[in-house]
Amino acid sequence: MMPFRIPASIAACLLLSLSALSAHAGSFRATLTSGVEVVGDIVDFHDGYYDFQVGETLKRIKVEDVSGLSLVELTAARTGDRPSGDNVVPAFTLEKSSGQPVAGQIVQFQDGYYTVATATGTVQVPVSEVTKIALAWQEASEPKIAEPSVAKLSGTLRIRATAEGVERVVPEILQFYAKASGQTGKWSPRQADGSRIYNVGFSGEREGLRIELQADDPISAVAAVLAGNSDIAILSAELTTEELAAVAAKVPEGVIRSRPAAVGSQEAAPAKIAIELTRLGPSGAVVIVNADNPIEKLSYDQVSGIFSGKITDWSQLGGPHRRIRVHSLAQHSGLKSIAKRTVLKGGDLMLSAYQVDTLSELAEIVSTDPTAIGLTEAASVGNTKALKIVDQCGTARAPDEFTLKLHSYPLSDTYAVYSLPDANSQTKEFRNFLKADLTQSFLKSRGLPNDRVVAVRSPGLSINTEVGAGTSATNAANKQDAIERVSTVFGFASGSVTPMDGSEKKVDGLKTFLDDRDGEKRRIAVVGFSDAIGTLDQNIAVSSARARSIQSLLSQHGIKAEKILALGPMFPIACEVNPGGAELNRRVEIWLY
Repeated sequence: MMPFRIPASIAACLLLSLSALSAHAGSFRATLTSGVEVVGDIVDFHDGYYDFQVGETLKRIKVEDVSGLSLVELTAARTGDRPSGDNVVPAFTLEKSSGQPVAGQIVQFQDGYYTVATATGTVQVPVSEVTKIALAWQEASEPKIAEPSVAKLSGTLRIRATAEGVERVVPEILQFYAKASGQTGKWSPRQADGSRIYNVGFSGEREGLRIELQADDPISAVAAVLAGNSDIAILSAELTTEELAAVAAKVPEGVIRSRPAAVGSQEAAPAKIAIELTRLGPSGAVVIVNADNPIEKLSYDQVSGIFSGKITDWSQLGGPHRRIRVHSLAQHSGLKSIAKRTVLKGGDLMLSAYQVDTLSELAEIVSTDPTAIGLTEAASVGNTKALKIVDQCGTARAPDEFTLKLHSYPLSDTYAVYSLPDANSQTKEFRNFLKADLTQSFLKSRGLPNDRVVAVRSPGLSINTEVGAGTSATNAANKQDAIERVSTVFGFASGSVTPMDGSEKKVDGLKTFLDDRDGEKRRIAVVGFSDAIGTLDQNIAVSSARARSIQSLLSQHGIKAEKILALGPMFPIACEVNPGGAELNRRVEIWLY
């Protein structure tokens, strides 16, 4: 079963200790390996068993018999002793048989492992090693600012953002920006068009920074920057070549310069526009349905049919005979751009879709309506079910943190920030702030788009393949589960063994990730891949050369890789039928074993 997401705001009841009983209980759906589903309250976990309260009956279920858990509901009555405040999150302590506890948020249970988001990164803990799990509420952790890292803010900063950013991403960044300067800010009431004013550190006669935040569609937001009517555009999807051309058409007097295409982008050729791009981290358009909906995955054609109005009843997809109610953001959504360039093939969402103003409202509606479906972002799934998307090669992929960072989820993209290269001082200061490690750590702590490295356990992989042309790469899969795949991926042009630009920064991020995993040191394997073009021997050879080039690069930065593998076209992360798919598959991954 692929990973599922449980938002921090509703994950409070997952997996309880003997000392934390029904006051913390929550309703969960347990999918057993036999295919049977059990829905009830988890009231206890001990000795390798979950105790489920199903009506008047107490069911004991072995951990080994559970293939997945998903949250059904969390009522106010069950929040029990939750402290007041908006900055409170559930934390868990997993006591291990080795005596070394792991503390953090449990975000996933899959294939016999708990995935725990700790203060130093994501950790996977085997169920067999856990003797007890206890729940406690705590203040949400965020990077501590020992002293102001940003100069006192003043002047005016004009920001235009797509609706997703206006709702949560940009406001949280701005509040942290003010905090980093040793100041505080205050929001004005939200206007009908979604615009808001954020005043930082103003008191008496001295006025601090005034930030004007306005919701806008992606093309108009970037055009406003190019025309000088806005300082920054923050979008939930990077603009394609065609979209950048539309921006240039809106501002014909804008100076045109070349900009190379991003790795994994949907661009067919380099775009030309006088603008600077800063990438915050991965984004994605996530298809959500009610938790009780039996549908688990949809193909490109099915998603297109639903959101274009051609498929109108769930029975057409193997579900119950019910009308499909499509919900979407009313305006200025960057998620619609992702859908249009992927599953909708340039078409538009159906005009009769129910319109909502915010993603939180969308999640609330879908969570209460068994017939509803919506398009949201990964951080706003709420108490709904995120569907897997089946790409055109027949592979179903879930929108989890790892697939989004690798851009292997079919509807993934990049949170992008656009500004002029010769921007004013306020814009340059904010742009630099977005790139800072402190800011990226903050974004990670809030579950927002970020470039922090993560790792995921891949049960089907093993280190047992010798490198060399003619080697059978199929030996790499022998159902062992010791491998962790790291989200640091080095891209290559077709036929090239030299990594693309940005590799040095990726090595820095990898080094930070490895240093943070103190006590969990593991050996490193550098694994080369290719696209499916050419013969297997050719692809094994080029993937071997790519792996050796990255091994050398890591060595220059003090990172020792004990082993390299050349797997050619095996284990593709993207369908090569889709634009950019072959480019994503030409890569080198880092495996821990």
